[in-house]
Amino acid sequence: MKTSDVNAGEIIRHESRLLKVMEKEILGHGKAARTYRLKLKDLTNGQVFDQVLRPEANLETLDARKADLEFLYKDEDFYVFMNRDSYEETRFAKDAIGKKGILLKENDSIQALVVEGRALALEFPETVTLTVTGTPEGVKQGNKEAVLENGLTILVPHIVAAGDRVVVNTEDFSYVERVPQK
Repeated sequence: MKTSDVNAGEIIRHESRLLKVMEKEILGHGKAARTYRLKLKDLTNGQVFDQVLRPEANLETLDARKADLEFLYKDEDFYVFMNRDSYEETRFAKDAIGKKGILLKENDSIQALVVEGRALALEFPETVTLTVTGTPEGVKQGNKEAVLENGLTILVPHIVAAGDRVVVNTEDFSYVERVPQK
């Protein structure tokens, strides 16, 4: 497939690397000077980078599917998951998951992007719900720090107390809302 035909969200192989196209931008004016800037994410190590390519450059597009994985445990170097359909174990290096690994709880279900039979990237939900385990006492207004069940510390409104459940944004670990108690 030509660069001009590739769209954001597609999985490609370029220079023997498996990449996800995050963004595509046309550079230059006129047919002769036109090039494309692709924002690419390397699916094996999580690195994001820009690549400028001519419109006629050949890129191999790959079929990708999603699989449900269950988080089992983490060890010194890896997070270990089980494919719920095939019961195969899949390991992701801690570096490949990055800071988001703190959001994983044992037996949680998470989607993975599978290319050529290999689970290459986890797709975290936009938000997760976690329980507050501790907050400072005596804060009557504004925000305060709260420690969550996974050890993460975030800023929450003063009305949040230990035992409350809160929704957290997985991109920046920010407070979204308090879950109403039943």
